[in-house]
Amino acid sequence: MKRFLTMLGCLLFLLVLVSCGGEKTDTTTTTAKPTVTTTANAAVTTTAKPTVTTTAAPVVTTAPREITGVVFADASFPYDGREKVLTATGIPSGVTAVYTQNKATDAGTYTASVTLSGQGYITKKMTAQLVIEPATFTGIALQDAEYKADGTFHALTATGLPGKGETVTYTIDGKPGNSAKAIGTYQVTCRVTLKNYRDWESTATLKITLPTGDDLAATVMAGFEKKPDVWSFFPTALSFDGISKRNDTTKPTPDFTENRPVNVSSFPKNYIGKQMTMVHDTMTKVEAVMEYINTFHGALNGIKEAYQTYLRNNPADTKTFSGEIAGFGYTLKVEEERSVISCNFGDAVTLTLTSSGEECTGKLHIGSNTGLLYAIKNNELKIDLNLLDYGQMELRFVRDPEKNTVTGYFFEFLSYEKKNDEDEEETKALYQTSAMLYQDENYVMVVGTKGDFIPAAKKQKCRNVEIYSAKTGEYLGGEVHEEATGGTFSYDTYWFPLYQLTGINSVAQIVSTDDQGKETTALHINGVSTPFEPKWNRKLGVKTSRQFDIEIKTVYTYQLNAETGHYEKQAYEVPMLFVQEGNYKDFLKDMKELNEAAFPGSLEPKSLVKSAELEAIKFGYTTVRGAYDEIKDTVTPDTIKAAVALAAK
Repeated sequence: MKRFLTMLGCLLFLLVLVSCGGEKTDTTTTTAKPTVTTTANAAVTTTAKPTVTTTAAPVVTTAPREITGVVFADASFPYDGREKVLTATGIPSGVTAVYTQNKATDAGTYTASVTLSGQGYITKKMTAQLVIEPATFTGIALQDAEYKADGTFHALTATGLPGKGETVTYTIDGKPGNSAKAIGTYQVTCRVTLKNYRDWESTATLKITLPTGDDLAATVMAGFEKKPDVWSFFPTALSFDGISKRNDTTKPTPDFTENRPVNVSSFPKNYIGKQMTMVHDTMTKVEAVMEYINTFHGALNGIKEAYQTYLRNNPADTKTFSGEIAGFGYTLKVEEERSVISCNFGDAVTLTLTSSGEECTGKLHIGSNTGLLYAIKNNELKIDLNLLDYGQMELRFVRDPEKNTVTGYFFEFLSYEKKNDEDEEETKALYQTSAMLYQDENYVMVVGTKGDFIPAAKKQKCRNVEIYSAKTGEYLGGEVHEEATGGTFSYDTYWFPLYQLTGINSVAQIVSTDDQGKETTALHINGVSTPFEPKWNRKLGVKTSRQFDIEIKTVYTYQLNAETGHYEKQAYEVPMLFVQEGNYKDFLKDMKELNEAAFPGSLEPKSLVKSAELEAIKFGYTTVRGAYDEIKDTVTPDTIKAAVALAAK
């Protein structure tokens, strides 16, 4: 019993403690050390600090909650090239959102997702659809059209295309294309596709109807109006007429045979060199054979009028028409893809012209051994000529309208009779030459193998480049490449007319005889008695080549013969200066030093060659010459004969 009372008393004591101090899960008691104060020669007093009791806060555990109130909804936008973004709304404080694929620019459907998470929350994932609708084309149209049949293709083309890299395809009656030229009614469908846009498609009607008789005649004959005029691609200033008009016949041609000075100012500037002369000669030979073609073109309007009259009276019969005009008979055949006119000039000459709209070809045959074939387009002309049994020629012009340039190609092969070594039987030898012409709005450049080269040079390895003004025809200069067989020497030499220099006022060609009766010819400048002194290159003390010198060159001009109506070529001589390319920068100084008497005091020779002209010479000597080397052997007598023979079939 006593033990029971003792236990009950302890329990009551604990209850009192609980009721006085609240709930306690952990109690820490700390007793501070006494504070000690020391005073000299005084008593020591010690005071204890009170006891401090600390009680820890209770741990409270709360269950995680769901995230509610968040909206992540589908959304649709029209495509406008800007980025679209899908985001959630109503996100509680303390919740973080992480998105996946919620941004897009291109049209399409995207599944976006958001992951929501935060302390005390259950992580939640939501999805929604982000839709960017394709844009719609506006302003595109494909309209019906009707054309009269004229032998050319007519097309339906969509208008108002955006020009953003779209793909445009056409079909006509279910087949690829959008054009037709035969009489009929066609359905043309256009389809336009472009990323981020809805496909556009439309169908329209194309009609090709029967033309009137006058319309048909005009259309058919227009295809034959392209005349193979070899001079239409050539600069006017360098044509026969252009050169002739600049040639002052009232001034005498400089004569160097009278042992007297000739003023440089009297030298003409309208001449051409040997390479340009070769081009003129080839064009002249070709043009001479084209007399019958010119006769046909002179009667073309008469043929057109006769054909129109015929169609008015016979509207159903448009396929064949015959007539006679200007001394020749002709037959016209109108086919679906082309028109053909056959002409007979007597019994020996036939001319057949074929027109397919963009191109007209002509086949001329004179007897059995002379034939000419030409093909002409708006920007191209090609002529092949087989002349009797001894000559073949080809010329071709190509115009580039975008660059405003013309390129010409010339080939000539002539066979001639010569005796063999025993001087008994005659054999045929082949003479051949070629040239390439290039012209832009400022310069005309001609390259080939015709020129004055040193005797030891291999002619097939030599190149002559001549540069002219496209506006005035004036000869500006050139450059020559000379090379020996086996490569023992190679020279690159500029040539300039003397009027390109100041300081040289006159030139005299003096012929003298020495004590032994040997006659020599030398050039004297500015009236001095001593000959002009060139500068020589030397090897081991031996003269090898001249760095610069003045030489007499044969040049050509043209005069119109009033009686015959033809231009006649005239040759005369002028002095020119040549300078090896490697010595061009220093030759003026060297010229004065070697010819002090001709340049007294402050008188110095000065170059007037403009930098642009020098650059033109360099361009012709490198770029145009390189192009010439690539084509010079592409044409042979056999290829020309084959082309003309094929035309005869």
